[in-house]
Formats: sequence, structure tokens, C-alpha cells
Amino acid sequence: MKKKTKVLLAVLFIVLVLGLYYWIHPALNIQSFGVISLLVVILFALSAVFNANDRVHQVPTSFKQMPLTFKAAVAVLLAVFVVNTIFSSIFMSRRYASLIDKQTGSFADDVAEVDLNNVAALDRESTQKLGDRTMGQIPELVSQFSVSDQYTQIIYKGRLVRVTPIDYAGFFQYMNNRSTGTPGYILVDSTTGQSSLVQTDRGLKYTENGILGNNIYRHVQLQYPTYMLYDAHFEIDEDGAPYWITPVKKVVAVDEMTDVQGAIITDAVTGKSHYYKTADVPEWVDYIYPASLIESQLNDNGKYQSGWWNSMIGQKGVTKTTNGYNYVACNANNDVCLYTGITSAAADESNLGFVLVNMRTKETRYYAAPGAEEYSAMDTAKGIVQEKGYSATFPILVNVNGKPTYMLSLKDDAGLVKMYSFVDAQDYQKVTATDAANGLQAALNDYLKAYSGSSASSTAETITGMVTDVKTAVINGNTYYYFVIKDQTYVAVATASDRSLPFVSAGDTISFTADGNGNITSLNP
Repeated sequence: MKKKTKVLLAVLFIVLVLGLYYWIHPALNIQSFGVISLLVVILFALSAVFNANDRVHQVPTSFKQMPLTFKAAVAVLLAVFVVNTIFSSIFMSRRYASLIDKQTGSFADDVAEVDLNNVAALDRESTQKLGDRTMGQIPELVSQFSVSDQYTQIIYKGRLVRVTPIDYAGFFQYMNNRSTGTPGYILVDSTTGQSSLVQTDRGLKYTENGILGNNIYRHVQLQYPTYMLYDAHFEIDEDGAPYWITPVKKVVAVDEMTDVQGAIITDAVTGKSHYYKTADVPEWVDYIYPASLIESQLNDNGKYQSGWWNSMIGQKGVTKTTNGYNYVACNANNDVCLYTGITSAAADESNLGFVLVNMRTKETRYYAAPGAEEYSAMDTAKGIVQEKGYSATFPILVNVNGKPTYMLSLKDDAGLVKMYSFVDAQDYQKVTATDAANGLQAALNDYLKAYSGSSASSTAETITGMVTDVKTAVINGNTYYYFVIKDQTYVAVATASDRSLPFVSAGDTISFTADGNGNITSLNP
């Protein structure tokens, strides 16, 4: 091959490599398996280009006859294998087990009594349908934009909500709107189901479907080229400003013993980013630890507590997470915690207990509560109305009278919530299902009547007192009013015949008739 040809090929090769790097943007970090794989590909390509010979076509018959670049690629792969083996779970099992610090907690003390005015009654699937419906009500946007499937569960102004950005519908839509960006984001209340499109003063310029520099993953990686990153997710701060949160990996050897060392917060409008260490991340951020990482660390913790050999032979005390998780509000509704059950390695249909993991701090509490595994509880809830053929959502864990209790929804084939069910987490034979039209409070009352040990009184009584707090919730089209009087909560359902409820506010003194379950049957003049 002529020298000029080789120079031309070298220039072309460099351009292709730079283009490839820009497009796939791997972290320029020797601890990243992605960049090592790219390096190996480059070495193989160099071997093919610079060892080509137009006159002599010889096939190497031994490793010694292989080109130097080919030998270098093999050496790189061998080095990665050796180093990762040394730092693998075989030799470092107890370090794997210590990646998450699982402390024993008291459920009754750590988890507040269920607040039906702020629970995630809607699962992700139902939330997506509400978000799509909201977007579909704005015809001028539908042809240009789509709703992202992010739907991040966060705490916003003390309430559990899901947020997801509006994205470009495709390449041509991006080209038409790249200067103004997308309109904003969808906000769905996880309790009431109220969904709205929040339009920002300036459009979102950085999204998942953005092209070239407007793609959020490429944008952040090129800003921090040596950082190893998890996928970005969407959140909003307490003022409703949109941001992308990108957790930064911490690894040992090559992609081993992965953890989080911090997070990059990127303004979705301006693209400005700032890196924070885990201890310095602002409190409004709800996630810096990916759920998949938490599950992996919990499984390693349960698997390697007594070493690698025990995890393979005997498996004494070996545990793992159940197949699923959900989110609950924790720390007085300031943080989001991941909930999942802990079961034995034998994978039976019971739990040894469960954990709550703070998704911002990774603070982990384990609660020993032998009982029903989540899917067993789901089957039980479906079983009591099996003739209807409903499907069950993955349950959330709530505190009912100091006891861990599953709360879940039963949905029809169209995905509409038809019933609410409560199941005792320690005895899944204790289960009730209530028509969703009656609301969550009625469902909880049915459960308490059936399994509280004594039926709640149904004797009506007249109560007079000053209202110290009022909250409302719209559930399946019905408006519920929660009045706090003398540290007790009473609930009333708005009806067409009684229009006075919306005018009751904190500080008012009212008289009403209520049953023994706290349900207001009528307001007295």
C-alpha cells in the first residue's frame, strides 16, 4: 500500500473515530467497559487497514504472525478479564454485601399512619393513560410533540406526583421546533389523578429525542467526558422548574462494584449543568440512586453476607428481593422511598420482611415481618372477585393501625380502576375489596370493620368543633373533604344536594353528624 494511500486512510480513520465517539459518546474512562470495547474495535480496525497488502495475501498461521495491533486488542481484553476476576464477587464478596447499609427499623415508629389524601393510588400504567389523554386534548401539539414515558414519581410541594417531559415526535418535528423547544411537561397527582400540562416560559431544549447536541444524554456526557453516567431522569424543583438528574457512577476495576458518587443536575431549558457530590445534592431532588442499582445492591447484600461459598453451597441465610417494587412517601412526605419485599433464596411465596430505601440518600431500613409475598397478596385480592376477571396492580405498603398492610387497585381490561383492596401483609387471607366509586376511605373502613378485631361503631353522633385543617381529594370523579377537628379527621363526600362543603375553611366552627368510622353524613345548620 502506498504511503499517500495510508495517510489518506489514516485521516479518514480519525474522522470516523471522532464521529463515532460523538454519536455514541462513551465515557473517556479506562474503568468503563464501553470505552474499552471501543478501543478494541479501533485496534482491530487499525490492524485491518495498516496491514493490508495489495501484492501479498498471506493468512497468519500462528499468534506470533498476527499484527501488533491485533495482539494489543487481545491483551486489552485479557487484562480486563484478569482484573475483573480479582475484584469480582468471588474475592470481594463481603465488600459487595456492604455496598448498602441495611439497618433494622420499627415499622410502627418509622412509618406514619396511612394518609389517604396522599398515597400513590395510581400506578404507572394508569398515570400514562391520564398523561396521554391530557396531551390529546391539545390538538395543535399532538402532531408535533409526544409524551415521554419517563413519569418519574416525586414529592412536589408535599404531594406524591409523577412528572414527564413533552418530547419531539420525530426528526422533522425536532427540526421544526428546535429553536423554541417543547412546550413543557405533564404533571399527574398520584392520589387524585388530576393531570395537567405545565407550559414553561421558555421551551425545553434538551430532551431524550433531541438530535445531536440537544439530546440530553449526549449533552451531559460531552460536558463531563470522563464521568461514567447512569441514564438521566426528569424532575422538577419546588418552583416547578424542569431539570434532568444524571447520577454519576463510582466503580472498582472495570464496571465492578458500581455505586453512585454524585449527580449532575441539568437545566432542561438552558442546558447548564452542575455536579454535586451525594451529600450535597439539593433536597428537592428525589432520586440519585437508580432503582435497578438499589435492587442489585440489596440482592448482593442478601447473597454475600456470609461469603461467596455460602452463596453457592448451602445458601444459609441467603435472601433476595421479590420481583417488583413500588414507591411511597417517607420522612414526613419530604422524600421518596423504594419499597420491596425480602424473601429467601428458595423463592417461596412468603416474605421474611421488607425494606424502605430513601432514593436520595440510600438510607435503608429493614423491617422483619414474615408474611405474604406481594404477588400472593395480588392473587388473593383478585381471587375474592375472580368472576370479574380483574387484574391487580403491584401493591404499595401502608401503615394501618401500626401494622404493615398492602393497598392495591383492581383494574378491568381497559385499565380502569374498578376496586380498591387492602391486604394484611402478614396474613394475606385478611383481604377486602371495595368498589372504587365509594373511594379509598370507604375501602379502608371496610377493611377495618372486617379485621380490626372489633367492628367499628356505626352509631351516629353529633359533633361540634373548630376546623383546624381542611384537605380535599378528587377520587374517581368524587370530591372528598377531610376536616381535622380536635386532632380527629372526619371525611365528607360532596353531593349535589349539599353545596356547603366547599365553603368550610380552617378556623370555622361547624356542627355535623358522623358515624363511628368518621364519615360525615350531614352538616347541621
